[in-house]
Amino acid sequence: MSLENPALLQALLGDGIGPTGERVAEALRRAVVLRVFAGERLPPERELARLFEVSRITLRQAIRDLRKEGHVRSRAGRGGGTYQVLRPPSRAWRSRIERAWGELVEVLEFRVLVEPLAARLAARRTSRPLVSTLRRSVEEMGDSRRLEEFRHADSVFHLLIAEAAGNARLLQAIATARADFLMWRDRLPAPFRPGNNVQEHARVLEALAMRDADAAEEAMRAHLESAKRDFRREMRRLGLGPGRPGSVLGSALHPGGGR
Repeated sequence: MSLENPALLQALLGDGIGPTGERVAEALRRAVVLRVFAGERLPPERELARLFEVSRITLRQAIRDLRKEGHVRSRAGRGGGTYQVLRPPSRAWRSRIERAWGELVEVLEFRVLVEPLAARLAARRTSRPLVSTLRRSVEEMGDSRRLEEFRHADSVFHLLIAEAAGNARLLQAIATARADFLMWRDRLPAPFRPGNNVQEHARVLEALAMRDADAAEEAMRAHLESAKRDFRREMRRLGLGPGRPGSVLGSALHPGGGR
């Protein structure tokens, strides 16, 4: 499956007014975190420049920035190219998550509010090819043994639904929110656990296949609420969730948490 289309990459690029090079670096960073590109190796520079609609010089600068940050690595010679890297958990993950908690909570709440709407709109525009692709993504989630594989299939599912909603602003908002949350999530020393994710995605898929907008919206909301609960449990396991004395984290994710 592939998400390598100009509409999505332009959504990640956004319409900001900052320098083009910085915007391309941010868009490519989000694409790598989301695993927009299947497999380990990024497409050739020429193809990436075409997809982002920028010069190869601008693209190369973005790749250099990501290489310094550890998001990609380059290999010369036979089999060479630029490879995506799932960054190891940050050594200072606890203090960084504490500082970024307000942003994390906002992103989680935003997703619960916005993605169900995208599912409702997509249900009205569902096509057989879309349902077929989404079904393959759910199957790949179930077969995934590595986070990178699961992340790609999960991104295919959510971002194709957002694209099918038919609103470029909505697609941009969902794509950037997912990437920004996962960028922080990857800093945590948490094992890969799909949990109930696959079944929840399957319920969204079933509603979309039936073109049932109400059911699609509710299934997506239930999935994201479940994901939020899973994240809260993970925070508790790491000593950052509800029940920790004076924890801002617990009360932010769960009103009344810690009482």
